[in-house]
Amino acid sequence: MTASPCQGGFATIQQKDLVLAEVTDLSNAIHSAAIVTIADSDGKIIQTNHHFTEISGYTEAEVLGREHSVLSSDHHREEYFADLWSTIKKGKVWRSEICNKVKNGSKLRGWRPATLTYH
Repeated sequence: MTASPCQGGFATIQQKDLVLAEVTDLSNAIHSAAIVTIADSDGKIIQTNHHFTEISGYTEAEVLGREHSVLSSDHHREEYFADLWSTIKKGKVWRSEICNKVKNGSKLRGWRPATLTYH
């Protein structure tokens, strides 16, 4: 990327379009490769992607506005989630593996890598 709004703006519309295209490509790559949920500052889910709905069995509408605890398999201790939220609320990225449950109540097959950040 050659210019950014932080550096005083874009010199041309073409530069803005190039940056927008790059961000779109990165977003598409992430959404095609990972389970994504985005939460607000209260921990309420505000967005999911198609991998989330395919694997969890929940539609996006069913989880919007709900806390991630709806997915809890009761496998992890309270300290696990306290560390998760403490980390992301500091603006840091939290990485681990997680064992959640799907809509029908069963646990996901195997552990899933998880990378969470705060929005």
